[in-house]
Amino acid sequence: MSDTTEKKEPVKPFRFKFGCLMASLDIKNWKKLHTMIAPEDIYGTREEGFGKETEPHVTILFGFDPQEKGTLERLKAELPIDGPIEVPLVKLSFFENKDFDVLKFDVESTDLAKLNAWCRENFKYQSDHPVYHAHVTLCYLKKGLGKKYARNMSEPVITTAKTLIYSEPTAEGKLKTKWKVDKGLN
Repeated sequence: MSDTTEKKEPVKPFRFKFGCLMASLDIKNWKKLHTMIAPEDIYGTREEGFGKETEPHVTILFGFDPQEKGTLERLKAELPIDGPIEVPLVKLSFFENKDFDVLKFDVESTDLAKLNAWCRENFKYQSDHPVYHAHVTLCYLKKGLGKKYARNMSEPVITTAKTLIYSEPTAEGKLKTKWKVDKGLN
């Protein structure tokens, strides 16, 4: 008799080695969007660093050098933005990872692209992604299930970002600092 039990390796949480600038999104029906995902299709748990994304956001730049001092202060003082960023969600798509699929909304925003370019020009950072592709992660799915949920949208869903978040690595994990923006892009 052979053992057909699938052996699973424990899910390892993300490591917080770099700083990350994000725009927090106010999506009123965010929890309702999660209900369209079958629970058995979800990969991992929030505690492991996966599962359903509970804080909708779009990353402006990941990979800030944690050794560069004063990054947060410079971002708050010099970032060429004062106010809400319009964030159009244009398509529900996914990308594949070695262990899971990431279900996400594609975002088309020249404002976010400009902010990403400004950060790349003004800070030390590390990135494996030379081209900025703004997106909002909805959840992590078991490998191969992204295509089940991907779909075009009849029209963009427009949301706004009124809060920026800088997440930086600490000995305990990460420290998130939030600040409001309320006047418009410079």
